[in-house]
Amino acid sequence: MNPTMLAGRANSLAQSKTSAMRSIANRLAEQGVTIINFAAGEIGDDTATEIKNGAKDAIDRATNGYTDTAGLNDLRSGIAANFFGDAHRVISADNVMVTGGAKPALFNAALLLFQEGNEVLIPSPYWTTFATQIELVGAKAVGIDSRRPDFGLDVAAIAEAISPKTRGIIVNSPCNPTGSVISEHDLDSLIKLIKPLNIYLIFDECYSTFLYDGRRHIRPFDLDPGIFDRTVVINSFSKSHALAGWRLGYMMASETIIKKATALQSHTNSNPNSIAQHAMLRALESSHISYPRELHARLTKNRSIGVTSLHGIQHVSAITPQGGFYFYLQLGKLKGRKLFGTTVSDADQVASLLLEHAYVSTVPGSAFADPWGLRVSFSLSESQVADGMNRLRDAFVGNVR
Repeated sequence: MNPTMLAGRANSLAQSKTSAMRSIANRLAEQGVTIINFAAGEIGDDTATEIKNGAKDAIDRATNGYTDTAGLNDLRSGIAANFFGDAHRVISADNVMVTGGAKPALFNAALLLFQEGNEVLIPSPYWTTFATQIELVGAKAVGIDSRRPDFGLDVAAIAEAISPKTRGIIVNSPCNPTGSVISEHDLDSLIKLIKPLNIYLIFDECYSTFLYDGRRHIRPFDLDPGIFDRTVVINSFSKSHALAGWRLGYMMASETIIKKATALQSHTNSNPNSIAQHAMLRALESSHISYPRELHARLTKNRSIGVTSLHGIQHVSAITPQGGFYFYLQLGKLKGRKLFGTTVSDADQVASLLLEHAYVSTVPGSAFADPWGLRVSFSLSESQVADGMNRLRDAFVGNVR
């Protein structure tokens, strides 16, 4: 087919680098090479038995038809009660729409809120899908450099970047890829900045169940209920309950936005997967389910393994993640040095060399608008994390010249 026959937006599309590295790792594994796949953006565990039983029961009850476009009302009510019960306002099923994962929720929000001529600010490094979706709806994604020592939100830089075209800001906490968690002070400062302006805040909290060292997850309207009508919260069960392949997430917003989002979803997905919805409803109704706590404990242990292995490596900076399940390495000091005998030009090259020589798959920072970052997941089994972290340390310590 002649590429010029495609719609203009198709020319800007490229496969996610997180998916591309995963594909390369899988091909090597098929050739018999033992790969430690730190490129994974998902939990390596099986999901909870209670959730699987909920899915089986739903199948046995022949729940094969459409559900409500916005999702099962009981599930939406359960989400409102379980995830937002401490907010300083009444939140109900009318404020929740269930989606086929977080990506459709984000895209629905982008389609409803932004259009050609708008600008959307995104602290960088950022998850690549944010910018791609913004560009697909005709708006412009504007990266805000947040590569400070702790990757904290730079509210002053955001204030400087705001223009008459600014229509939205996307905040991801805990952040993929950096593992940073927005502080109450910075979130409060951001709210005070944008509240007088006609700016929406998209708040992606897909990793919010993974916080470390006693940190507490804070949502914008926990600090100021008045910002609720211009906030869209995005979440997913992919990470918290190891349901990445089940495709189940949700958006939470004002009734006005949810009604429009539901109308949009009626013309795209019709409704989220019914079996997955019934399975997750079972989990929300089972107060005794211990899966999220057990998963958090395992990730906390894996994080400690990574801290021990990665910190103190010359020329490589490894910030201890505050949340999520990624280490984000800064490799700028490797520029011009040799790794496995090859002169390093960027993080993409480092990722390729690590895969080729150390058999460790990672995701280069170019996937996150940062040419010198490297994302390393610690969501695999304890033994895989220990093995892979040792491989990374040995690669950097023994092969950098």
